[in-house]
Amino acid sequence: NERRRFAGVVTDIVFDYFLIKHWQQFTKVDFDSFIDACYQGLEQNRQWMPQRMQYVVSKMQETDWLRSYSSLDGIAITIDQVSKRIRFENTMAGAIEEVNQHYDVIEEVFFALFKHLQAQVNSASIESQADTENAVNSIN
Repeated sequence: NERRRFAGVVTDIVFDYFLIKHWQQFTKVDFDSFIDACYQGLEQNRQWMPQRMQYVVSKMQETDWLRSYSSLDGIAITIDQVSKRIRFENTMAGAIEEVNQHYDVIEEVFFALFKHLQAQVNSASIESQADTENAVNSIN
């Protein structure tokens, strides 16, 4: 398949969808509160960002990027938009077709990877549920 070279990019985007779909399995933090806190944190730190990043952040907030990842339609749009930003002609647009074809397998891989990531984070004591909740509450 000609889209194979973009599999990593597409997988990254689709894993965001699965993270949102299964959000409540991984945290007690309300998804909308988390996203609002993310946008607020970005806004509060805009002055430290390069000009281009400020533009991207404003577009991110304006189009509500993070919530758009909660639907397959939003993921399809994102994949197609990313394909337009690639500096060479490519076949990445429309890759949602493969996502739909292999949905169950991709979801299984997501769970396997996420379980592994959770184990690694827990064993390294990098962060806790309380850290996440405190971060969201401090912004709200």
